[in-house]
Amino acid sequence: MDMYGTTADTETRSGCGSDDLIFFVNGKKIVEKNADPEMTLLTYLRRKLGLTGTKLGCAEGGCGACTVMLSRYQTHTQQLLHYAVNACLAPLCSLHLVAVTTVEGIGSV
Repeated sequence: MDMYGTTADTETRSGCGSDDLIFFVNGKKIVEKNADPEMTLLTYLRRKLGLTGTKLGCAEGGCGACTVMLSRYQTHTQQLLHYAVNACLAPLCSLHLVAVTTVEGIGSV
């Protein structure tokens, strides 16, 4: 499986269950076995992964302090699409087979 999860067959071979949430953060594969359906991406990034570059500003999606990039492979068009989303509003459980790029994943000095 590549970092965009283009083959579901690989999921079965890797030992991941069908209820596992699989996604990528800054190129690192994350397998969350018991994802909290009420947790936002912002909370997960800051509390579980320790990535504090994505900030909580207004908690309503208006300020942009929590903006991250999501990359999703579209099988029907065979294209990789990139979206800017507000992590404070994005449910963690909506990220199955999605690549997330935070400010930490952009680069360093």
